[in-house]
Amino acid sequence: MKKTTKKGIKKDEKLHADPSFLFGKLFCYLFFIGVAYYLTAFHNYNYLIKTEELSLFMPTKFFWVECMQKAGGLLEYIGCFLTQFFYYPWLGSSVFIGLLLLLIYLITKVFQIPAKFFPLAFIPSSMLLLAFTELGYLIYILKSPGYAYFNLLGILSVLATLWGYRVLRSWQSRCIFAGLFIVITYPLFGFYTLFAAFLCAIYELILFTKKSGKFYPILVLAGLVVLVPYIYFVSFYTRMLNDRIYISGLPAFYTDGSEHSLWMPFVILFVSLFLFLLFLIKKSTNGKSRSIFIFCSAIFLLTLFSTYSYSYEDENFRTAIDMDLAISENNWNGVLESASNLEGEPTRLIVMNTNLALQKSGIAGDKMFTYKNASVPYKSPRNAPYLRLLGAKSLYYQYGDINYCYRWCMEDMVEYGMKVEYLKYMLKCSLLNKEFPLAQKYINYLNETLFHKEFAQKYQKYIEHPKLIDLDPEFKSIKPLQAYDDVLDGDGGLLEFYLLNNFAYMQGGPVELVELSLQCNLIQKNINAFWPRFFLYLRSHKRIPVHYQEAAILYSYLEHKVDISNIKIDPEIVSRFKGLVQESERSSGKPEEYCSAMLKPSYGDTFWYYYFFVKGLKTN
Repeated sequence: MKKTTKKGIKKDEKLHADPSFLFGKLFCYLFFIGVAYYLTAFHNYNYLIKTEELSLFMPTKFFWVECMQKAGGLLEYIGCFLTQFFYYPWLGSSVFIGLLLLLIYLITKVFQIPAKFFPLAFIPSSMLLLAFTELGYLIYILKSPGYAYFNLLGILSVLATLWGYRVLRSWQSRCIFAGLFIVITYPLFGFYTLFAAFLCAIYELILFTKKSGKFYPILVLAGLVVLVPYIYFVSFYTRMLNDRIYISGLPAFYTDGSEHSLWMPFVILFVSLFLFLLFLIKKSTNGKSRSIFIFCSAIFLLTLFSTYSYSYEDENFRTAIDMDLAISENNWNGVLESASNLEGEPTRLIVMNTNLALQKSGIAGDKMFTYKNASVPYKSPRNAPYLRLLGAKSLYYQYGDINYCYRWCMEDMVEYGMKVEYLKYMLKCSLLNKEFPLAQKYINYLNETLFHKEFAQKYQKYIEHPKLIDLDPEFKSIKPLQAYDDVLDGDGGLLEFYLLNNFAYMQGGPVELVELSLQCNLIQKNINAFWPRFFLYLRSHKRIPVHYQEAAILYSYLEHKVDISNIKIDPEIVSRFKGLVQESERSSGKPEEYCSAMLKPSYGDTFWYYYFFVKGLKTN
């Protein structure tokens, strides 16, 4: 290979010393850091917290063995460890961005990128940033533990390997290095061991074409890349699919084309690293350095703009995450604030979370039809029962269906792996079921984590002093809703449908359960089931919430079967209903869409509007 000319070295050094270049280099760093922080801790603050909850790391032999059940185990182990720091989003972001900056530095050194091409070194880090911020709902179901760091750590291992390979002068030493590296590190790095071997083979091919290398290392690399994964698979791995022995460690995205956009950052990442090898062919820096630097800076800006543009953005997803975290803290005002701030139409998950918060706050009878009610599809390339996957654990738990909550935690743990969120719900379910040895098991797991020891210690006292369970505000709000036989009779994965019917057909019980049954019958527009629960509710309450009054007036007006003259209905509600009847008579014969649009400004916050115009909702 040709050596860099003295003239080329001087020009490159001159460019490095150029104040405008130094300013441009500093601008690239600061701009990248700014965008990276915006897309992580600033704009996706709760997303990072949820990412940590949907992961788990324990410094135990059990967890290490679990990670090593497939190739790439070390990357998964370290990736899960680093994911913990997203518990504090700004800390987690700083660790993540710090490693991205380390990647940039290594790229410039390993590939000896000339100064005028420096902005191109940011492409791999930008793609890894995009790969993390583009997931959306997939964070709940992606079977790639430690995903945020796995691929980043993998690329760092690739660069370190290539650097070490290039240092060796003789082809014999490179052959020995290649053999040891692939055999030893394939279980640790998986796919990234094979990718590093591929780059080393390309580098060796460059040397061979320049007549400064031998073909033997290429044969060794190619043979080991094919044989080593297969030998490990048939000899050791019992939990790794045979179609993943050469790609173990790559994200578990679909390859049928439905998720091609998720693969694009990785395609660009791998192609860019391959092209960077070209810098090792010719080291001359002859050319218009300033013009090239400006052109590369334009590519840098375009890359970051694309990273920003293609990062996942969906108001419903962001609202669902906010609600999820608020529910876990029993912050019902926070849930309702998120619902109020929603500008577009909601998914069923958001509607159900809103109704839960209203029920827990004791204001559902006055407010449940004042919030938006729709069934917008979940914005995700993967077709999945997201309402069940995202909401089953929290909703079943909060509504007292403890066994169903535990069941879905267990089933999802088998499917997607052990996660902090699952352990927390399984712990609380075990306490409510008085299964204290089982609860202790989950406390022991949480005590092994870095940031959830306090949570575990809070519930440890309930095992030691079970009477304290009845004094816990969270448990006290759930226990009245358990006044029925909580059995696993099969929900078919239809979360909302099951909960509505389960409560709608209940008869009697604590006042909380009676009112919840009444609310579910309003949602289902079940007139016959409404009346007995309405009158049962009147026995224990002096004041009648607004929506119950609205339903009583409407049903009495429609059927003329129940006399409500002795029921204390607010005059304002009566007057408003008369106005609705008059408006409806004036628009008689008009299309339903016209009537809906005309009445919504005045009556969109009533049960009446919901009854007549909110139709065709997809419960899941």
